[in-house]
Amino acid sequence: KITVDKNTKTIIMTDTPSKIKKARELAKRLDRPTKQVMIEARIVEASTSFSKQLGIQWNFQLQHRNDSSMPWRGTPEWALKNTAANYSGGNTLYGPSFSTNHPNFSSNLGLVFSTLSSNGLTGAFINTQIALSETEGQLKVLSSPKIVTRDTVKATIQQGTKVVLPSGTDSNGNMTYELVDASLKLEVTPKITPNNMVIMNVKISDDYPDYANALGEIVPINTKSAETTMMVASGDTVVIGGIYKENKGINETGQPWLKDIPIIGWLFKNKTWNDEKRELLIFLTPTVLPTG
Repeated sequence: KITVDKNTKTIIMTDTPSKIKKARELAKRLDRPTKQVMIEARIVEASTSFSKQLGIQWNFQLQHRNDSSMPWRGTPEWALKNTAANYSGGNTLYGPSFSTNHPNFSSNLGLVFSTLSSNGLTGAFINTQIALSETEGQLKVLSSPKIVTRDTVKATIQQGTKVVLPSGTDSNGNMTYELVDASLKLEVTPKITPNNMVIMNVKISDDYPDYANALGEIVPINTKSAETTMMVASGDTVVIGGIYKENKGINETGQPWLKDIPIIGWLFKNKTWNDEKRELLIFLTPTVLPTG
């Protein structure tokens, strides 16, 4: 006889000693804690040259090596397609060989995906490079959230703002307004394999207001989205790029007061026109947490 106490989550079994023993062994095999994974995201706005300096070559998959003194070797699998690709190995810790002719798996959003792996040193290396590049003015860290989720449970990371847009009129003819999300949103659903590989289903959407095509108070919201599935080792980093933003403006410098004198003021001031293209890069690092 078996009864279940839902309040205490207890199974009460009445049977022969041999069957109770088998039931205990079965419960021990099945009653294991669900694995958890910490997903660390780094969202940065960088100059277009930053990815080249970091060594990102989109849609590559690294080779492996067994010792730091050995050359890179092996026949790695693509991070996104799981088919083997042969190429010669490199021989430096952060300079392995890459394969760069893989197709773009998110053409509707213009995104590209890549995987970084350097014998478990990738996370520290990327953090160092990001910190150094930020001090040099090459990038700006917009957000660096961390979230812990269970195996197969979706985690959501969102970066952005809300825009007030007209939604219609009330019964008196007055204009009504609503808040609309204009943000970059990541939804990551991890699946942990027995050997601590992490299969991630990644959904990304980029919603942003198109002020250039606004009609009065009505501002259209451009929406782009993509979805892909990739497998990476615990501690390795996936890089998502391909979101570009243009910053245009005019900077004026000059001698105080003198530059404001009519007619001759231009002799004491200087104008520079900026037309800078910046890339939004998203670094995702899943780390399987130990079960206690």
